[in-house]
Amino acid sequence: MDEMENLITKITREVVSRLNAQETKEVKKEIKDEIKKEEIKSKKILAVLTGGAEKVDEALKQLDILSQSNDVSIVLSKAAESIIGISKVRAKVPNAKFIENTNYESIGKILDDTNIVVVPTLTLNTAAKVASLNADNFTTILLTHAILRGLKVVMATNSLYCCVIKPETMPLGAKKKIDSIISQLKEYGVDMVDVSEINNALKKCLEGVCGTKEECIGCGKCITNNPQAVANIIDSGASRIGASSGATPIDPKIASMIDHTLLKPDATEKEIRKLCEEAAQYKFASVCVNPAYVPLAAKLLKGTGVKVCTVIGFPLGATTSTTKAIETRDAIANGADEIDMVINVGALKSGDDETVRKDIQAVVDAAKGRAIVKVILETALLTKEEKIKGCLLAKMAGADFVKTSTGFGPGGATVEDVALMRKTVGPEMGVKASGGIRTYEAAKAMIEAGATRIGASASVAIAKGTSAQTKGY
Repeated sequence: MDEMENLITKITREVVSRLNAQETKEVKKEIKDEIKKEEIKSKKILAVLTGGAEKVDEALKQLDILSQSNDVSIVLSKAAESIIGISKVRAKVPNAKFIENTNYESIGKILDDTNIVVVPTLTLNTAAKVASLNADNFTTILLTHAILRGLKVVMATNSLYCCVIKPETMPLGAKKKIDSIISQLKEYGVDMVDVSEINNALKKCLEGVCGTKEECIGCGKCITNNPQAVANIIDSGASRIGASSGATPIDPKIASMIDHTLLKPDATEKEIRKLCEEAAQYKFASVCVNPAYVPLAAKLLKGTGVKVCTVIGFPLGATTSTTKAIETRDAIANGADEIDMVINVGALKSGDDETVRKDIQAVVDAAKGRAIVKVILETALLTKEEKIKGCLLAKMAGADFVKTSTGFGPGGATVEDVALMRKTVGPEMGVKASGGIRTYEAAKAMIEAGATRIGASASVAIAKGTSAQTKGY
């Protein structure tokens, strides 16, 4: 225990000493430079070949093109080994690596080493099982887990109809069923394309389109899997914006990055319904509501692709870890996709690092990969050293994001805090700036400092590039 606390203290002091020597602008420049360095690295693409027999040569051609400039690994299903043949794949895609250890225990390691998944020979059987999350073999479990992890997945649709000589003669009911499978996969964030477009689809994803499309899952972790996208977003000033007031955006890309938020204690059912209607209408990434409204939001947004986010231990963070874990499980059972938890601020200020880590870990474990976990530090109450410690402890506990503020504390997000948090957690985690962000310029400044999401109560003002008169979140 003492060794861990000593390690955290040493790391914290090292980060503080380095940051104290830099101005905020230098921090922001370094962040952008690091992102640009990351973007030139090859991406790790996992190609999953199932038994689809349509346009196999074109599928292998696409993989060969990808393997020229990216790290491509290929895994074949039993059906693919029989129908396509591993020798043919090796000959057509000589630069690729082949994964032959296909036991269930290897799935986690395979996905840990993957940025993007492509399925160029998708069968109807595999598509149906993955769409229903009814995985019963290595291939379907692998693909299902990839989707649940939030990895970008691209699938070719050609082999879905390969047994149909004349698609126009297919019974209407059968066509509707296949179309519903495709629609369900799209709702999961899967790109469904023609096999000849696989390379272009992945190229767009690698070059920055990923995360701005209608069917994007909106996980907000592009800074890890797609640093070029983040660089493009920084240059254009766009971000994923959390907000509570709807309006037609000046740029549809901005709308797809908005977390539509309403957390005031006197929010009414009518206001929540309006919030959800706006989110569906403008295709916002999510709505963020108090736990009591999660079931209603989940019901209203079912099938729209809009996520449901809620808050845990909010806004003080002073409940027990057990209570926070119970709240988390209850919220997920009610339909929450994302969890914003408040840390035990008092424990952090008391130097009780282990209590803070366990508090975060309890929520992460309760989420069990079923929801993204964001850790609210309430930075206005913390010293620089405490902010760094909070970030390190959140990272150690396996959280997905660190977040500046609840919006209900003594202060909100600052550019300096966001830059500090980004520097501390590195590119592996998301950073959410929240509290007091009411203009487009303020949101852009946070993004330039390293934020990958922004929480606000002024979506109209941010989208229109005007100032808002609202206070609070």
